Amino acid sequence: SDSSINPETVQAYLETEYFVRGEHDFVLRVGQFNKSLQSEHRCRGSDCSAFITAYNPYSDVVVEADNAKRNKTLIDELKRRSLAFADGMGKHPSNQWPGEPSYLVFGLSLEASKTLGARFEQNAILWCGADCIPQLILLDEHLGLVCLLNCKRLGGVDPNCRPRHIVNAAKEELFM
Repeated sequence: SDSSINPETVQAYLETEYFVRGEHDFVLRVGQFNKSLQSEHRCRGSDCSAFITAYNPYSDVVVEADNAKRNKTLIDELKRRSLAFADGMGKHPSNQWPGEPSYLVFGLSLEASKTLGARFEQNAILWCGADCIPQLILLDEHLGLVCLLNCKRLGGVDPNCRPRHIVNAAKEELFM
């Protein structure tokens, strides 16, 4: 694999169930068409959506107070941008990892979804296009590109540049 994300972590993301709350609750699974998602897209006049969390940056468990603050920042950003979203929860069926409050955000392009996930220091997001088949999108490659672009903008490539540090330094400029 070309990913720098631990393969066991990627496997856990693939197995996770992504619960969406609303008038009719439903569960998204990677690679599986979802009729309820199709109905939600239609009702909201959208042809795409992204399932995103701000919890546990780079899959490192952080204290609940930090997660709550990160989550509030994400909600504030979604509201500021007038993006329609539904509450969700990503949970692995083994329950060995705590469920992560998340949001299904409607009308967010793949690139904007990657940027938002990178801003909130996530390894991956779930993205759904018009086919309503959720795809796991790994962000390590995207973060590397962000790192390179920001290193260049800052005056050169720093050999010690790690994507998460550059993303932290420039995250206000990432989400378009």
